[in-house]
Amino acid sequence: MSHWSQWLGLVALGVMAPGLGRAAGTGSLGVYWVDVEGGGATLIVTPAGESVLIDTGLDNPRDPARIARVAKDVARLTQIDHLVVTHFDIDHHGGAAELSKLIPIRRVYDPGDEIGQAEPMYVKYVAWRKTVPYTVLKAGDAMPLREAEGTARIGLTCLAAAQQFLAAGPEHKPNPIPASEAPEYPEDRSENRQSIVLLLRFGEFEFYDGADLTGRLEAKFALPVNLVGEVDIYQVTHHGLDISNNPVLVRSLAPTVTVMNNGERKGCGPKTRAALKATTSIQANYQLHKNLAPNADNTPDELIANLGPGADCKGNHIELHVAPDGAAHAAETVLLVAEAHVGQGGRLAVPCGRAARVGTRAPAPAADDTLGAARRAARVLSSAARVIILGVDVVAPFGGIAVHVHEAPGIGRHLPHGARGAASVVGEPGELA
Repeated sequence: MSHWSQWLGLVALGVMAPGLGRAAGTGSLGVYWVDVEGGGATLIVTPAGESVLIDTGLDNPRDPARIARVAKDVARLTQIDHLVVTHFDIDHHGGAAELSKLIPIRRVYDPGDEIGQAEPMYVKYVAWRKTVPYTVLKAGDAMPLREAEGTARIGLTCLAAAQQFLAAGPEHKPNPIPASEAPEYPEDRSENRQSIVLLLRFGEFEFYDGADLTGRLEAKFALPVNLVGEVDIYQVTHHGLDISNNPVLVRSLAPTVTVMNNGERKGCGPKTRAALKATTSIQANYQLHKNLAPNADNTPDELIANLGPGADCKGNHIELHVAPDGAAHAAETVLLVAEAHVGQGGRLAVPCGRAARVGTRAPAPAADDTLGAARRAARVLSSAARVIILGVDVVAPFGGIAVHVHEAPGIGRHLPHGARGAASVVGEPGELA
């Protein structure tokens, strides 16, 4: 197996300009982080074409419209089968009623009633909630998702809700990280403590969404035992704020890729960024927005969906696809890139190799210390890399796999074997060493 085929393969993760995407029910798992300017809106589309929307942003014209656009125009959905409202902050439940006017919502789940004094957006949400089938989600509950024939098993489990957590069992092992390394966090009296926490499993692939759970409660997942295990994708909790993202939990989850649903003046907390940088398993940190505050610590621009201020924001989303067997050696890797990032010397520096790696299957080369240190270092990828840039779909010529291009309408472009240029963003072997 070549050096290239060990690096490339598996899941797709990247930032996406409006209008690109793939249809629902194609056999792969899709996850879409919609830009609601620092709120929550994560859309899951299963291989069977079933949809789960986690939170709905604010009650304004912008957020429901952006969610509906991604759901209908990108994911090709005609309805939202399951809506999970993780808690009752207005940037999570606010858009539900208005969104239902743009696309049907078949069932809603939440942690129960608000714990504080009811505010107008919550009153509006509850009134709408009475019009659809409704379930209170509790720790240990599994969402009823259909499985598509010929694909990996899929499951979405509630790990916590309303301050109740999944009970530890014999399969949960003591955490080698000592409790003394956990920072002190204040007691949380806000709605954030009610957050529903979800774990999505698809074959070997795992995605953790902690909503806005705060640091003291996050510690319950990691200490004294690790209740979650290790995951592939970590949605940076609470939009990247420092009251959350307990570094002991982040290290215990050992994610390979993170996605932060932040805003232009929200998220990228210095303690959160430090926790991500200190977690050696992490290979790439994506953000929905560049934080424009002075001295903000952002990930590289190539991994940020929206770079400018709100007035200029195009609402690019972040999109991930996992191939039908749900394994880290699946058939393709897709890297989706926002149009705002091209045009610098005709070459785009995007981590579609090692930095976007979500897993490997066989022992890696002993000389490769970096891969060997990562969580899934005991596996090796076995397929080509697939890169989509503004509609140009390239299969890279690695591991003896010939290059070919699926041309988007109006592009009319073909890359011969070994071609370089604007669409050849995968680099040379030495660049990934």
